[in-house]
Amino acid sequence: MELNLQKFKKEILQQVFKGNQRQCSIALDISAEFLNKILKKKGKAGALFFGKLKNYCNKNNFNFDAFIILK
Repeated sequence: MELNLQKFKKEILQQVFKGNQRQCSIALDISAEFLNKILKKKGKAGALFFGKLKNYCNKNNFNFDAFIILK
């Protein structure tokens, strides 16, 4: 499973948070540094990130499945 990075950037980071990574990281309850690594492809989204993203999606009426790519 991997993050659909383009969809995440477009639908959550840009549309909801207007590109503000710090606000996005606060809403996801992760560190800004961790989010930045994922966005710059220097780190992989793992179970922790996907759990936080799933919680965020459930609370804010997003389809979590749309943000993942199954391999």
